[in-house]
Amino acid sequence: MNKLNYRIFIIGFAALLIITKAECKLPDPVKEFFYEQELEKQAQYFEELSLNKLFEERFLVPTLTALNYYPELSETSIQIIEKNIKTTMLCRPKTNFIFKQKDKRDYLIAIDNKLINNKGVLLDSIPFNSQIGVIGHELGHIIDYSGKTNMGVIFTGIGYLFPNYRRRFEEKIDRIGVEHGLGYQIQDFSDFVLNRSNASEKYLKYKLKYYFTPAQIMNVISQYSIY
Repeated sequence: MNKLNYRIFIIGFAALLIITKAECKLPDPVKEFFYEQELEKQAQYFEELSLNKLFEERFLVPTLTALNYYPELSETSIQIIEKNIKTTMLCRPKTNFIFKQKDKRDYLIAIDNKLINNKGVLLDSIPFNSQIGVIGHELGHIIDYSGKTNMGVIFTGIGYLFPNYRRRFEEKIDRIGVEHGLGYQIQDFSDFVLNRSNASEKYLKYKLKYYFTPAQIMNVISQYSIY
């Protein structure tokens, strides 16, 4: 390769990197989202982000707002459903993942809908900004799973049975959310659950044991230049 061709190659490669970086640029962090403002953007978001998705209609607006901060999930197969679970939301690969390549997996996000004797926090009982935070946290789980082999996913499930592993794992997921620009929303959800909700003492102790506190999340946010 002569010098001229080499220079052309370098310039072209640098341009490609710049274009790729621009295409992958995340939206800027927002301190607080408001339902009416995000509702106006939903047609655009739905067109860009709904591929291979099955949404829960009641929570479509906060879900699409959170998804907008995860452009790498634009083609990922995600199903969101309501069911009786023990926490506000949870995320996992569908059980057939063991037979699929990691880039072909389907993911399930469940939203708690237990109305009687619920000792936790229902998604529709929290502010809109906090809804985006907890949904963003669950999307962070998909980012984490997406980078793991099938055996890695299995080991994660086993590790989750151990308290120290579980805490490190959930803190890692919050960091993913912060990295993607939803730190303020994740902090808002944590603050709501711990300081403004009607959750039981048992549930609050669980959250304090395995998740960042609002102050800890703000400390993580301060470590990223995007904020």
